[in-house]
Amino acid sequence: MFAWLLFCALPRPHFTFQGGSAFKLAVTLEATLKAPVAIMVAGPTHYKPVDFYYDDSETVRRIVRSKFQLSSPAPTDCGFGPEAWPINFFRKQRIDRYTRDLHDDPKLIFGRKGDLISVESSDKGYLSLAALRDLLGVPIRSNPLYEDARFIVQCHSVSPEQLMKAVAASLGAKLVKVGNGFDLKFDPAPFRTRVLAMCHLPSTEEEPQWKAMDNSDRSFLEVGLGRLTDAHLTRIYSGKMVDVPIAPLTRGFEVAMQRIDAKVYAYTSTELHQVASTLPEQCKLIDRNSVVYFELRQDGIVQGLYKIGPQLWLSL
Repeated sequence: MFAWLLFCALPRPHFTFQGGSAFKLAVTLEATLKAPVAIMVAGPTHYKPVDFYYDDSETVRRIVRSKFQLSSPAPTDCGFGPEAWPINFFRKQRIDRYTRDLHDDPKLIFGRKGDLISVESSDKGYLSLAALRDLLGVPIRSNPLYEDARFIVQCHSVSPEQLMKAVAASLGAKLVKVGNGFDLKFDPAPFRTRVLAMCHLPSTEEEPQWKAMDNSDRSFLEVGLGRLTDAHLTRIYSGKMVDVPIAPLTRGFEVAMQRIDAKVYAYTSTELHQVASTLPEQCKLIDRNSVVYFELRQDGIVQGLYKIGPQLWLSL
């Protein structure tokens, strides 16, 4: 009885974050979780203050997710990434928009003592996988999907493998030890979760025709993801081509046709008319009673194959 009363009297741990950048959040999380922390950043961010009591690390993860929209797919590794993929990171042909404000950290502090390392990011920059390779001095391979990611890292006296587990968790990647190095392999489950969340983000386009086209592309991507298995996604992100059918008289088929209408609307606008003047005429040839094929490419490009003749298909 006395022991139970003593247990109840013990103070609960307290998490206090006074607000600020991802760097300041990483410092607070490392001090709280007593583990190396990696945060994949979507861009310069200012987080609001948070103050709460917690019983275990899972409570911290849950509240970090709800307050900061940062998920951690690995339950034992302290890597956090955006709940939704940054859309310009997902669309590799726009990667410059993702990296524009994410410069390498000029004030990174790195220390090594025996087999243990310490890394402190700063408030002025970010860590890339290329920089991480140089710091650790070991081979780090990664799926091309992850290669342009940027991180905030905070750790003290940990092994390179412990740090890499946090980095992998922030990406939603599988970490495989290969000799004295590491391989960040594609993991379809967290990828699917983050891309679906990306599909539900509000469009940042301002012009109505661009907004309609952007929203229709995201809806089409969501439909396609519902038809792609984990094996399909793994094949796509190993550089292979995969297409899946969307049958007529289904909700997915309706979305595929709405996407065509949105593109015709956009491509007949003033800005695009000279660039793609033939597209509206091509779209008139689409057989709206024939199966549509969904394609997702490794560079984030989403395409539909629409039948326009006995042996002819329009890729759009």
